[in-house]
Amino acid sequence: MRRIVWVVLALAAVAFVPVPGGAQEQVVITMYTGSPIGSVPNAALQEYLDLYMELNPHVRIENLGQEHNPDKLVTLFLTGEAPDIIEHDAAFIIEYYQRGFLAPVPEDLRKKAEEFFYPVSTYSVTLGDVMVGIPVESNAVGLWFSRQAMEEGGVTEVPRTVIELEQVARRLARVDSEGNLVRAGLAHSGDAPWAFTHTVLAFMIAEGGSVLDEEGRIALDSRPVLDTIVRLAGWLQVGDFFGFEPDWRSYSAFHRGEVPFGVGYPWWMQDQRQVYPGDYTQNFGVALLPGTESYGTVHYGHAYGVNRRSPHLDEVWRLLEWLSLESVDGITPLGAYHAAIGTLPVHRDDVAADHFAAERAIYQGFIDNLAYARTVTEWRRFGADPDMSQAVLSVANGEASPAQAVETLVRTTQAAMERYGELVRE
Repeated sequence: MRRIVWVVLALAAVAFVPVPGGAQEQVVITMYTGSPIGSVPNAALQEYLDLYMELNPHVRIENLGQEHNPDKLVTLFLTGEAPDIIEHDAAFIIEYYQRGFLAPVPEDLRKKAEEFFYPVSTYSVTLGDVMVGIPVESNAVGLWFSRQAMEEGGVTEVPRTVIELEQVARRLARVDSEGNLVRAGLAHSGDAPWAFTHTVLAFMIAEGGSVLDEEGRIALDSRPVLDTIVRLAGWLQVGDFFGFEPDWRSYSAFHRGEVPFGVGYPWWMQDQRQVYPGDYTQNFGVALLPGTESYGTVHYGHAYGVNRRSPHLDEVWRLLEWLSLESVDGITPLGAYHAAIGTLPVHRDDVAADHFAAERAIYQGFIDNLAYARTVTEWRRFGADPDMSQAVLSVANGEASPAQAVETLVRTTQAAMERYGELVRE
């Protein structure tokens, strides 16, 4: 990170933290920042934490790194040993709030967040009219494309419907004489089940489908869900165009520019930087994920939650407000952290900062997808977390009919929601 313009920061700090007449009591804020100690993202965030402490000498921040073990976190809360701030998947932040572990975001901070954050990020940590965490990481599934592979295949435009995507990807795929896929037309994050669940959800949403309806009732037994399962099960047949392999070879080939399309995340850029032989920012782009008539995708993210038993809640919220909303040399501290991770910014102004300049067009492609996104906490706040990957695989492998796969989804999701309801009522 470039060294900061001190005059601007000093003025901002004076306006932000009032200085009483006498010496202020030392405040220690303990914090799971979200990245392991020693990692590049953790070091990037630590620079800003150091700056905050210089500007606020009465505050000392202990960067505890990363802790994503749910059982350990729950134990820490139950024993009164949890830090002031935790970082986790937004669904867990909501769960911990529902179980009484976390404090709600102050109303004035919630209003600022709603003004400056992307709406889907704010909604991902909002229950009713209560915001329960500060978004700290944002991801969405998008349709990647390689201009090199498209040009080699004589394709000049990115497909605008899922049917067109199937047709073009199938035409550009290469299959050997024994029917094995040699070069995919559409790459995936290997055969990772969590990624495939996101892919199925994204195409389901693009078709107008949903896990739950507006009343919180299961909506998986619908035509868009069934059609998506049938479609993606077809993609998994041997010799078709979809690169879904345990060795991730089509994923790697995409990053070399050899596969025309991919369904994936912003963090794919990390591998493109290492693998693509030319300027990856000129070759790769991201388009809206298409359905048959419109677009849609799935969003997920992480967030900070604040321990309701923190002895200095006001100071903790001041720190999080500064990290998420204060502009430091043209970007918020969390925006710089997002750039280091390779995830989407949460604050709408951050994408214009120098940190995102080289890859801005790619990031903007994902940001455009957010307008059509539904976030996983929309249903996980009720305990619904359907295994869409297994549903499609069971059909593709001949273990179940599409109707049976949907029936299993409904039954297992209903059971999970009942267990979750008991958990948060304890």
